[in-house]
This record gives sequence, C-alpha cells and structure tokens, in this order.
Amino acid sequence: MIDLSEIEFYDVYHLPIIKAYADRIDLVNTINRLVPSRMNIDPGTLVLAMALDAVSGRHPLYRIDSFYRTKDIELLLGRSIGIEKLTDDNFGRTLDHLYQANTSRCHHRNKMSGEDPGCVPYLLPLP
Repeated sequence: MIDLSEIEFYDVYHLPIIKAYADRIDLVNTINRLVPSRMNIDPGTLVLAMALDAVSGRHPLYRIDSFYRTKDIELLLGRSIGIEKLTDDNFGRTLDHLYQANTSRCHHRNKMSGEDPGCVPYLLPLP
C-alpha cells in the first residue's frame, strides 16, 4: 500500500509546457555553449529558471528562490538543484556572462539568416 504522507504535491500550472518547449529548442545546452562559466550552476539552467519565472508572474531576482520553494525543481529545471543555488548573486552573474558573451549579436544574426545552429531561435508559437 502506498503511504500518502510520502507523496509530495506541487502546483506547476503551465510551466512543464514551457519547459518542454525549452527542451525542444535545446535552450539550456545552447546557452551553456555560448556562455562559458565556472559557476557552481550552469548559466543555461539559470536562464531557464528566469524564463519560467517570467511567464508566471515575474519575481525580482532576489525572490526567485521563494518562487521555486513551492515548485518541483527537478521537473521544471530538468535536474535536482538545491534551492540555495537559486540566488540573486547567481542570476546576476549569469546576466553579466550573457552580456559579456554578446548574445545580442547572436540574436540579430539568427533573425537575419533564419537558421543559425549556434543561436537560440525565437520563442514563437509552433505551427
């Protein structure tokens, strides 16, 4: 018999759909390839965390950890990550690394050519 006290419930709403789309465009791996980092958590995962937060109400960077305290992190981010790694310092460093990597150049090139395998495609609705 299953002990119901061992089951954990989380409200994830529409976020698994957004995560599936991010997986489809390989968002995390693409960001990790474009943005080198020696942080204790990869920038692609942090970008995914910020994107999921943005589509669910946008919290300030210093409060994103409180958003994820009530969510299934492993389901949404693709791996188990300690909540202590989802800090505003790590998000800020990731944004700094994105700026230094000049991802706007990559975004512009993708828009012009339509197909640049090294860049993240636009998040447009699927046909």
